[in-house]
Amino acid sequence: MLDLYDEGRKWMPTSGTLATLPPELLHRIASFLRDARSLWNLAHTLRALLPVSGALHTFATVFRVHTMRELWPQPDLHTAFTKRHRFADPLVPGQAMHAMCHLLKRLDGIAGVRVAPLAELSELAPFLPRFVAVKQSVRTCLDRFDGFLDLLAREAKVVTSLDFPTHFAGRGDPGARKSVAASLANLNVCELVVQGDLIPDVKRVFKGMTRLRSLVLSYLDAVEETDIHWDYLNAAPRLKLLDFYSPDFARQPLEALAETVRVSTNLETVTFHLQYSTEETVRNLRTVTLARVVAASKAKGASARWDFSTELCAEGSVDRITWSRVKWL
Repeated sequence: MLDLYDEGRKWMPTSGTLATLPPELLHRIASFLRDARSLWNLAHTLRALLPVSGALHTFATVFRVHTMRELWPQPDLHTAFTKRHRFADPLVPGQAMHAMCHLLKRLDGIAGVRVAPLAELSELAPFLPRFVAVKQSVRTCLDRFDGFLDLLAREAKVVTSLDFPTHFAGRGDPGARKSVAASLANLNVCELVVQGDLIPDVKRVFKGMTRLRSLVLSYLDAVEETDIHWDYLNAAPRLKLLDFYSPDFARQPLEALAETVRVSTNLETVTFHLQYSTEETVRNLRTVTLARVVAASKAKGASARWDFSTELCAEGSVDRITWSRVKWL
């Protein structure tokens, strides 16, 4: 039962269902569903949303998408686009692409895009919705990576996740690195994913990355005191989440990280995923967590209170350690 307030200021009980809601509101509700199964079920329940399930089914059939996870909310639009030339009838992939693109724009879905040459991205750009996720390409080297980023910025795309390429043309050239860093600063990036450490030029533009909320560093090797400097973490004004996947840490760089995090005014959660980390890294992390994060945050003059949690894998070893800000002082 839905209670509606009438002009006579009396509560009038009125029956109603999802089917009675206007299509615009139904599409808004559907936009909050972040998995294909839930979206599919809702679309099959309501006549107004049948085109949604039709678009999902057509795209999955034409481009042979085998799992629901690959289908929504982040279909690999780029791979589908590159496969369009393989069809005898170009209308078949064209209609499937058009329906999925319309769906992505209507429901705020995310299009999967791969790092590619400018000419290829320029062809794909008109199909892209507002939100895109950029993954590394199988190409080991890319010409004009700064141009790739600039094109996304000109198209006013919001990059929900950017997988920063390990290699790009001119990486050894200071001018090329500065150009890539400047282009990255002009882009609306919400999450940056990096293998190893960031190049110094990107660290220097963190202050300009005002939409960055998450940084993911995979296979970071910090075994020497001078290897890593962390001050840049406090430069990005909205950076809240920091994730390390299978890092290797010596004691000193880990203590420097702990001190940076402890005095941070933006970071809220730091997570260490330790599946492939060394036993020494786990020991160092446990020691520093207790001595430099928790204990120091309780000291007089600390700006915030930090705590930690530990998760064990099935074998009983440490799988993940998380530092969490629990209170502002």
